[in-house]
Amino acid sequence: MIKHDMGGQTLTDEAFNAVPSLFASSRDGVPKVVVLLTDGASTYYERTIKAAENVKANGIKIIAVGIGNKVHILTSKAIFYSMEALLT
Repeated sequence: MIKHDMGGQTLTDEAFNAVPSLFASSRDGVPKVVVLLTDGASTYYERTIKAAENVKANGIKIIAVGIGNKVHILTSKAIFYSMEALLT
């Protein structure tokens, strides 16, 4: 789990940036998967997309789960294109 300071921002990009190091010592041959729980409203849209692309470039699959009835659709769809699956 990544600790997050509850400062009123959704820093999805920072969470994605931490992911590759979490898998640095993972075993070979074991699938690498991260699950993102989000309302889809990342504070820094473009940084989030780039960070998600970097996660995938490291061979890590991303599954995103949109939570709530006000999921930010534009951001969620954009992130989805960098991910394996999006669930809402």
